[in-house]
Amino acid sequence: MNNIEVFRDPFIIKINNCFGNKTERSIFKEALENRHNFNSATINNNGEGVIDEGIRKNLSCYYDEVYSQDRTKSILLESIMELFRSSIFRNIMSSSQLPFCDFYKTNHHETQVSRYGDESDFYRWHVDSLDAGIRKMTFVYYFGDTDYEGGEIKFSTSPISDGQLIEKDNKTHTFKPETDTGFIFAANVAHTVLPTKSSIDFEKGRFSVNCWIGEA
Repeated sequence: MNNIEVFRDPFIIKINNCFGNKTERSIFKEALENRHNFNSATINNNGEGVIDEGIRKNLSCYYDEVYSQDRTKSILLESIMELFRSSIFRNIMSSSQLPFCDFYKTNHHETQVSRYGDESDFYRWHVDSLDAGIRKMTFVYYFGDTDYEGGEIKFSTSPISDGQLIEKDNKTHTFKPETDTGFIFAANVAHTVLPTKSSIDFEKGRFSVNCWIGEA
């Protein structure tokens, strides 16, 4: 279990060497092959996805749509399902606090791949849970090369409003993206992606996966 770390306030589970180098390289190759499916990322606005580059600026691709006919054709989607089905993962989740211990109840996944970089892509403070309450947990995974600057993910215990933290003296965790590393956290935990700079070459950006887990 040396590849598992736990952080508190807010509660975060970190998985190092999540899938292994060979699988990570295949996931990266798959993302590059899907380059034409990446578009300007959107945010949720009253149930609709809208582009607002004052809140979020990066590219994203929804693998649920790309592989809607056959999810088994995606190495990323298959790798995530294999992780979620593993006894080690399920034991960790069931022995953790809410909402993690309710993982066995979940029946819904949404998977988005993001690419940050160029001049200064970012995502201001936000939460992943939507008004309908379907999303309970988020699994974030980093892959690809690290030919970029910045792009740290930062978590906070504070409530948020309009992309800003409300509580000044709040507890935070900041992590530099590491290839083949995953994080699991509650979908209502505030987090932000700090400004990311890279070459304009698509493959030189910062690549990450958001898999939202919940009950439909």
